[in-house]
Amino acid sequence: MLMQDLVLIAKSAQSFIQAHRAVLGLTGIEQTVCMYIYLHHHTNQERLAKALLMDKGNVAKMMASLENEGFLSREENPDNRRENIVSLTPKGTELIKEMVQLCAGWEEMVLQDVSIQEAEIFRNVCSKISQRAERWKEAGE
Repeated sequence: MLMQDLVLIAKSAQSFIQAHRAVLGLTGIEQTVCMYIYLHHHTNQERLAKALLMDKGNVAKMMASLENEGFLSREENPDNRRENIVSLTPKGTELIKEMVQLCAGWEEMVLQDVSIQEAEIFRNVCSKISQRAERWKEAGE
């Protein structure tokens, strides 16, 4: 069943990252927040909360903590003074690059019995499924 396989893959990846978390120095959700900002460049608190299905208040607290640790910065949006644009600092970007390397190591490990062509097809199918899931999520809100 697709859902069962997806959950197993996600939990395996999460366990792998968690085993290496001490290297990164962030909690799992902090890593997720930083990765989202890395992948979406400049974002705001509301988009981040929606994308990660989190309470805006909890996101604000986490962002304050990450900002204090020097991983991200918030700047007032010149087009909307009530909104802050969030981006990674150079320190945050370096941390995420380490995480990307960890993820690449996990991918290499789990795909070692899969041909290059099968891996490419798998990535393409996963991309299509995640895009469709994202469209569904956006339409449902």
